[in-house]
Amino acid sequence: MVDDKGEITFDTEANVGTLEYLKQFNDEKLVPDVVSTARGDQATLFANGNLAMFVSGPWEKETLDKSADTAPYKVAVLPEGKQKAETLVTDSYVISSISKNKDLAWKFVEFMGQPEYQRPVSEAFDWFPILKEEFEDERFKTEFMQAFAASIEYGISEPQVEDWDSFNKAFLTAVQKALTGEMGAKEALDEAQSEVAK
Repeated sequence: MVDDKGEITFDTEANVGTLEYLKQFNDEKLVPDVVSTARGDQATLFANGNLAMFVSGPWEKETLDKSADTAPYKVAVLPEGKQKAETLVTDSYVISSISKNKDLAWKFVEFMGQPEYQRPVSEAFDWFPILKEEFEDERFKTEFMQAFAASIEYGISEPQVEDWDSFNKAFLTAVQKALTGEMGAKEALDEAQSEVAK
């Protein structure tokens, strides 16, 4: 969705094809309603038997374990397409450009970047490791975590854009319009492209 020069490219042939492919899932009622279902509902829908599979992360383990007797599950690496890749996201420490205490904020980032302080945070929230040292922890050697750990080497970041909120709003609006049939995939992505070009 962003080219090598950092330009937003919603309206590519590949994106149009992908959105048309995803629309089939909605049209054939293979996925829960795309408008009224929140991403955070996936694990519960799965646990209740209303969803056959979903893509998420290790933070869903607690919900899945609670219903494992009635909804047994396994974790797997995502299937490979033209390029083996998946978006990996972890929480970040950010210093605002208008911060009055940049030096102090940077000291905090350096402090939290030490394995002995970052590790408990990652463990508490079942995050992917943000430090290479964490990858060697026992928690990444369990059967549950192995698929997640295996995906890390193919991880890519979300698009780096100047105005994430506008980018995200334009994209999500296009996806919703296409999936609900309000617009065709190409028309919706062309509109999103025009929105972010303003």
